Amino acid sequence: MRSVYSGEHQEKLLNDIIAFYIDRGEKKNKEFYIDRFAEFISDVNFNVPAVNGILSRLNTDWKLYAYTLDYYNDALFADEVPQKLRG
Repeated sequence: MRSVYSGEHQEKLLNDIIAFYIDRGEKKNKEFYIDRFAEFISDVNFNVPAVNGILSRLNTDWKLYAYTLDYYNDALFADEVPQKLRG
């Protein structure tokens, strides 16, 4: 694995990332690791760039409104779809 960040805080950064995504007190089975990997990739590809864009605009005095939305419509999902997969 190629190291992209090699600053003096690299070890702490890696430990913080592992603590956030892995050390959750949940049962660690294959589904757990697949979910954490998907969450990590999603954050890297979508959430991190979105937050960077928001912070960049705020630093240049843009008037900006941002919000998060965690909602799903139960009527769109069959009963056998697990709650965690709905949204």
